[in-house]
Amino acid sequence: MTVPDGSRYLSHRLVEVPRPASDASARPAATGRLRMLPPLAMAHAAGTTVACCWIRTRPNGPAAVLAGGTRPDPTGDGFCFPAGARTVELRPGQADRALGKLPHWRPVWLLVDALTDRPPSDATDPDGPLLEDLFAYLPEMPMAVLAVGTPIGAGEVAAHLDRLSDIVDALEPRRTGRGTERLRLAEAEAELRYLRRWAAQGHWRIRLFTGARTAAGCDAIAGLLAGGADLADGVLRVRPRGSSGLGGRNGGRDGGRDGGREVIAGADALAAVARAPLRELPGVRVTEPPRFDVTPETAPGGPVPGLLLGTVLDATRGPGLPFEVTADSVNRHTFVTGATGAGKSQTVRTLLEQLAAAGVPWLVVEPAKAEYRAMAARLGGGVIRIRPGDADAVPAGINPLAPVAGFNLSTHLDLVRALFVAAFQASDPFPQVLSAALTRCYEDLGWDLALGEPADPALSPRYPTLADLQRTAELVVGEVGYGREVTDNVRGFIRVRLGALRLGTTGRFFQDGHPVDVAELLKRHVVLEIEDVGDDQDKAFLMGTVVLALTEHLRTSARDARGLRHVTVIEEAHRLLRPGVGAAEHAVEMFAAMLAEVRAYGEGIVIAEQIPAKLIPDVIKNTAIKIVHRLPARDDRDAVGATMNLTDDQSAFLVTLAPGEAAAFADGMDAPVLVRVADGTDRETVAATTASPAAIVTTRSAACGPACHGEPCTLRQMRMAQRFPEALPALTLWAELAVVGHLTGWPLPVPTLDLYTALRAPAERLRDCAIGHAVDAAVAVRSTAISREVSPGALAAHVSTAMRDLLGGRWPCERREPRWLARPRHRRLLFGDARPSALETVVGADADGPAWTTALGTGLATFRKCRWPLAELSEKRWGGTDDGDRRRR
Repeated sequence: MTVPDGSRYLSHRLVEVPRPASDASARPAATGRLRMLPPLAMAHAAGTTVACCWIRTRPNGPAAVLAGGTRPDPTGDGFCFPAGARTVELRPGQADRALGKLPHWRPVWLLVDALTDRPPSDATDPDGPLLEDLFAYLPEMPMAVLAVGTPIGAGEVAAHLDRLSDIVDALEPRRTGRGTERLRLAEAEAELRYLRRWAAQGHWRIRLFTGARTAAGCDAIAGLLAGGADLADGVLRVRPRGSSGLGGRNGGRDGGRDGGREVIAGADALAAVARAPLRELPGVRVTEPPRFDVTPETAPGGPVPGLLLGTVLDATRGPGLPFEVTADSVNRHTFVTGATGAGKSQTVRTLLEQLAAAGVPWLVVEPAKAEYRAMAARLGGGVIRIRPGDADAVPAGINPLAPVAGFNLSTHLDLVRALFVAAFQASDPFPQVLSAALTRCYEDLGWDLALGEPADPALSPRYPTLADLQRTAELVVGEVGYGREVTDNVRGFIRVRLGALRLGTTGRFFQDGHPVDVAELLKRHVVLEIEDVGDDQDKAFLMGTVVLALTEHLRTSARDARGLRHVTVIEEAHRLLRPGVGAAEHAVEMFAAMLAEVRAYGEGIVIAEQIPAKLIPDVIKNTAIKIVHRLPARDDRDAVGATMNLTDDQSAFLVTLAPGEAAAFADGMDAPVLVRVADGTDRETVAATTASPAAIVTTRSAACGPACHGEPCTLRQMRMAQRFPEALPALTLWAELAVVGHLTGWPLPVPTLDLYTALRAPAERLRDCAIGHAVDAAVAVRSTAISREVSPGALAAHVSTAMRDLLGGRWPCERREPRWLARPRHRRLLFGDARPSALETVVGADADGPAWTTALGTGLATFRKCRWPLAELSEKRWGGTDDGDRRRR
């Protein structure tokens, strides 16, 4: 025959089925029937035909279980066969095409034998193969078993019962007659009792078909079913072709006392042949059912409004109560983990969306990918994006060596040292060299570390940069007296690690960007994307720098905070908070403790980590909320499971979680719950633009021009300004001489007409920015030489303004300006700390060489009557400490 018409009821393919309870292994057939009764009862109440087909279409191919007719599952998976199963909806015609791959189909002759009927809960499984065994032990045989059950109404059941009653009445006088007549009477009476017992759950008209490559194959499958364990302990019987007609009856079509192509029976008979697998088949997974709490102690309705993260799932993974967390719990920190694609970032974004709705600003530090910018679409804008290295964006940054205003300088120095050691996992003697270099850096620039303030209260010394630290560290390591090998190793480490931080993407953030105003940052939603930082240790250092700045600001300005005021998300925190040894271990623990303590200032930390085992345990322990998505690795599950009362069964179940599902635990709960986190990806497809960091940064330098004070430069504009002297080297020479002239009491050099015209040619913003960068560089290399007498920032602002005013046709300086004079005169004052100096580079000669005077004179030709540098920059002037006879303006 062709494909049976029952195929039209097949609508879904089973993908995953919950494993029966462990105590059901002794009677699997009865278990298979029992768990199908609820969905069959719902289908009968809805009046829908139920179909189930187990099929394999080619030798050694996968098995498929197709089904249809049971009530759709409200979780959105679309089907319930049985409760908790996962299915895929079939496309129109897909079932017919699958069944059509088997050329032969035959109806199975069915009987109802109620003499051995007993409740499914009392059944004991006899020996015999299950459907699973047929498909597992005959892998080379394409085969199919299709069961179709149609619910019948009370009228049709009553008519069938009347026919059975007529049989009883007719056979009653022969109760003591021949054996076959007594057997028929007993069968009819047993069937009446059986159908009456199943009346509450409804009756079904059941049909059964087998499919194979040949007609003989169909008959063979029917024979295997007849002797199988699925039917041995129930009322449904299969009569193979050619077998005896002894026993059983039903009034089905084409049948009489020997059965027919369809029978009327209870749901237990249909459940024996229309069921889900009890163990895995190739193509159908069997997974452990969830054994989690279903009522969170954080259930809604409390006095404090909660943040809705998702829905608690019940034992069938259907939706239950809402899962909410309180702002107080978020303030005590959150840990979210899961493998790639498990939904970890979606969970964090859902939390951020809820925080934004509650008026709580947040910061995300994202070391990989760039997903959180999509929050701008969810929130309708208002998300500031900082991406170091983005050419057309405002380059926001933080100098790791500059403490937040008001924070203790000595404490900051200790924290910076710990940051270096934690990020780079540095071993001795680098920590000792670093401590000495940091101390010297600050002191050389005019800071009193004991008091945490300028050594001269009348001055405003600048903070060191990474360039200062690298230069000083190289000097220190050469002075300590280590052996040559150790010295070379430490010096190499300094050059590689500190040099890398000053270059590329990190360099744009640490020393060339517009300083971030942390107070303004904490008022907005901000995403910091650092995926363009290639080295993991550099990423760790950048992440730590941000955490350090936040912590220092909170300590100085949020001591009276009450409740949750801001949340920081740290993705892939293992880059910074991984286990170490020696000094690195202590440094990492200090950072972990610092993160834990910021809750006192209203700051909540969200740690989003893919590999929990890479974190130090304190990080996980110090979080009040834990959300665990799919985690395949046992060591990862152990690392987080011990902190949330996760049982062994629950831990094993984490491996099976679908994307978006997670085990969740919050303070106040005694055990975790299984939740499905709300999916907001549909709201991220809407185009949305992130905001510029301009609102949260300050002016790059006091030497910046008026345009930059009004609107920060982009990285592209800054780089154009920094490269401007490449086309016009005289600008570098002018800036150098202008700074040296102010420090030594000489007048500002005046450009010749040609130079004046060249400097006036570019746009005003470019020219002003180029002057600012050139002057900043000239002042920075002389800062240690002038730190006891001149404020570097003020000097840079004055000199750059003077140069711009001169180009604008105004003489900018007073006749005498003693406030800028620095004593004594020496090489570091005149040329700066760099070797070769900028003056030597632009002039093209070594100041110690014989060509210096001639080369310098050539350079001075671009200025009007400017001869004082020939004398001031000659070697004979460097060694003395006396100011000598200077010409005054």
